[in-house]
Amino acid sequence: MTDDNFSTATYFDGSVYYIGQNDNIRQFALSNGLLSTLPIELSDNYFGNRGAQAVVSANGTHNGVLWAIECSTGGGNGILHAYDANDVGNELYNTAQANGNRDAFGPAVRFAVPTVINGRVYVGGQNQLAIFGDL
Repeated sequence: MTDDNFSTATYFDGSVYYIGQNDNIRQFALSNGLLSTLPIELSDNYFGNRGAQAVVSANGTHNGVLWAIECSTGGGNGILHAYDANDVGNELYNTAQANGNRDAFGPAVRFAVPTVINGRVYVGGQNQLAIFGDL
């Protein structure tokens, strides 16, 4: 982890998530106005240059999913990641898992934030808009 900060924290149901430059997702507990000093969970995935900005989708406080876009170096395809918001060590999906390039959205836009509306996730790539979910 470096001292460089290019993203903001995200809150959901007693947890604060942060993805710093060249770091994993760090999930902290927030209780009685106090943030845990050490993360309660870490993702297995490592986010490189500039880290990422996360967003959470949920049904109230149930079925929370933390979404983040990983920018690839050298102009490769970006990767959309989905994690269990209760345990970011549990990755539910990422666009690199799909067969071939079915879910590829091209090079990611740095500092892009996934947008979740009505069960769909919108991701802006450098040359296209990708929509994930039932259409």
